[in-house]
Amino acid sequence: MTKLHRRDLSTRGRFPGVIWLITLIALVLLSASGWSAEETKPAAPPAAKTAAPATPQPEEVLQQACAFLKAAKQFSFKAEITDDRVYTEGKKLQFAFDLEVYVQRPDKVRINAAGDLENKQFFYDGKTITLYDKTHNH
Repeated sequence: MTKLHRRDLSTRGRFPGVIWLITLIALVLLSASGWSAEETKPAAPPAAKTAAPATPQPEEVLQQACAFLKAAKQFSFKAEITDDRVYTEGKKLQFAFDLEVYVQRPDKVRINAAGDLENKQFFYDGKTITLYDKTHNH
């Protein structure tokens, strides 16, 4: 049996884990109450009926989404994440995990990650941060 060696094509070792990225996003959203009202631009007046529908600008869409999340007292989302690993002989393995994120303002976050390689939970209650690894029971 041939031993598989990983090629440097995977970003898994070079960047923080996906859980930490989602955690950072959740913490930023929790602190979003300090954002200024200048970030949201007034909507443009509706175009005439004869004109073609305008394509929304990506920046405006992002600002609207941020404003919606900023106004929400609580929200949650689920994500399915896959990671392809390519080895030197060209063989590929794909790993996946499901991510569930729950945010309750002003100070609560829970993240559950369960899958092929990850089985962790992250909790923040406004005072304490806990990262629990179910696989290793710590």
